[in-house]
Amino acid sequence: MYPAFPWKSGYILFVGSKRHSFPVDKFYKENQMSEFKSFFKNVGGNEGSKCKYPARLDTYGCGCSHDCKYCVGGDTDVLMYDGSTKKMRDIKKGDQVYGIREEGRYRRFTLGTVEHVWKVSKPSYKITLTNGVELVCSADHQWLTNRGWKFTVGQMTGKDRRPYLSESNKILGFNFDWNNECVETDDYRMGYLTGVIRGDGHVGHYEYDGKRRNSDTQHVFRLALKCETITRRAQVYLEHFGIHTSTFDFPMIDRKTKERYVVKAIGTRAKGSVEKIESLIDMQKTPDFLRGFLAGIYDAEGTSDQYIKRIFNSDDAIIEHAMMALDLLEIPYTMDKPHKAKNVEVKTIRLSGGIASTLKMFGCTNPSKARYACLEGVALKNPNPDALRVKSVERMTESEELYDITTSTGNFIANGVVAHNCYAKSLLDFRKLWHPEDPAQADVEKIRKQVAKIAEGKCGEIRAIRLGGMTDCFQPVEANRHVTFETLKILAEYRVPYLIVTKSDLVATDEYMAVLDKDLAHIQVTVTTTDDDLSLTYEKAVVPSRRIAAIERLQSAGFDVALRLSPFIPEYVDLDRLNKVKCDKIQVEFLRVNSWIQKWFPIDYSDYTVKQSGYRHLPLEKKKELIKGITGFKEVSVCEDESEAYEYWKAHFNPNPDDCCNLRM
Repeated sequence: MYPAFPWKSGYILFVGSKRHSFPVDKFYKENQMSEFKSFFKNVGGNEGSKCKYPARLDTYGCGCSHDCKYCVGGDTDVLMYDGSTKKMRDIKKGDQVYGIREEGRYRRFTLGTVEHVWKVSKPSYKITLTNGVELVCSADHQWLTNRGWKFTVGQMTGKDRRPYLSESNKILGFNFDWNNECVETDDYRMGYLTGVIRGDGHVGHYEYDGKRRNSDTQHVFRLALKCETITRRAQVYLEHFGIHTSTFDFPMIDRKTKERYVVKAIGTRAKGSVEKIESLIDMQKTPDFLRGFLAGIYDAEGTSDQYIKRIFNSDDAIIEHAMMALDLLEIPYTMDKPHKAKNVEVKTIRLSGGIASTLKMFGCTNPSKARYACLEGVALKNPNPDALRVKSVERMTESEELYDITTSTGNFIANGVVAHNCYAKSLLDFRKLWHPEDPAQADVEKIRKQVAKIAEGKCGEIRAIRLGGMTDCFQPVEANRHVTFETLKILAEYRVPYLIVTKSDLVATDEYMAVLDKDLAHIQVTVTTTDDDLSLTYEKAVVPSRRIAAIERLQSAGFDVALRLSPFIPEYVDLDRLNKVKCDKIQVEFLRVNSWIQKWFPIDYSDYTVKQSGYRHLPLEKKKELIKGITGFKEVSVCEDESEAYEYWKAHFNPNPDDCCNLRM
């Protein structure tokens, strides 16, 4: 029962009977468990092969304790799928955002989906970077630095010891130094129309006197682009200025393949409209006009290359205005060597400064092509990493509204730097079972039917049902809903043994002790540390002292109860305090380490050298040495996942070689 998930009891990898097991995700999808229909499960993997009690029952779905450690302020700008940003307070479930993934020596942008959003109130801190960017967040928020993931604040020693930001750290990202609010003023709209029409449109008046009639002047405006989004945007802007255009099919030829295709074009032949368009696209130099112009000319003549952004044109006035706009926005660029195309000299503006320059242009000008800005796989590089050095970290308020999200990438880009996100959903992502605000609950009548089948022997040999396969059956909502309470009465009625694993002291209240059957009930209360204050930094469950009191009360009442030290983190346990617990039995489960475990606990992992199944374990000799310090219990049993150690504990240590849970059966 790992500590950051207080209502989590184990890993359910497969469900169903031994004769028919299949992936849990597929099972839940096919059965549409929107009401959480309470199926009994069999554990898969290493744990399943060793566990003597594979039948498990969850009375509640995968709810959330709202620990919400990784919170940032509502004004934080989050990098979206199209290169724009959105305020954190406006992020919605389903939004597509960029995060990063590791690939060899590089970290690359990768697109992900926002799966959940929460709002909490807690103390806030402000991180100021040397480029002036400010990050408002919680004390527990983690940032990716040149020295790995680090918390906002922490201590070098004591219970708050963990890696934290210092002035020597550089947060990884890009130089985010622009105002993303690109307001569509009339000047901006005129600038956009000027750029897109002068870049790739057609406006003219043509004399055909004497051919069809004595006086014949044709007035023409046409805009035909491959991207209909750009064409439609120009049409909307023209409508804003009172100019109506019609839409029609226009044939075009691909310059490279010579294939013919048809696009949706807009146009008008009304003299007044064409003349008004000509007056609208007169070159100006106001800031908003230049922003709009840069967006328009990029939509008309800019490349969509994933790595390099260029603007081409043979018109000196257009190139001059584009450079003027880039200078205004302080976006670096280079003039490439001109080249000939159809006997015309074409000039090329190439953005420099990497991804920061591209995103700055997108953010400040909002071209339509930014919506197709694919950053997938682009390496995260910053030509000026010192700009992202931590300048200061200061406490701001005692309570502020902060926001926490879960993304499919596990991280996101906040104000241009890499931020961690809520980890809970990424490990409990079982379809139809994740209801963070209102955990789904089991149908008691369906539980009754299944228990009756077990009692009749129709489900094979089941020694005991474990209550809590994925969530704690005594999570807080149980106090009001009593689904576990009713389940205990059903198990007693059909005389089916059960094992309870919990982090709650609710199990030891008078109400529940009255329905617990001493002949059927086996109870393990999980403790991860003996320090109440320390537990509050990574768990959201009742403090250890209350859990220990519950253990001692159940022991004195004659129940088969054990303290479950899971995981056993030596740095977090006071053995003197542990050995004074008045309980006959203890079950020990050593910490197993992977990348996400390392983010939770700021301890020394150098001793975890034994590798198996994607985890690192302490060597057996080290474990044997630590176990010697646990002396206050009559029976000590080790629940083991690593194969060599498992065989040792089974053959030479555990009181019951065939049952590491050591139940009294």
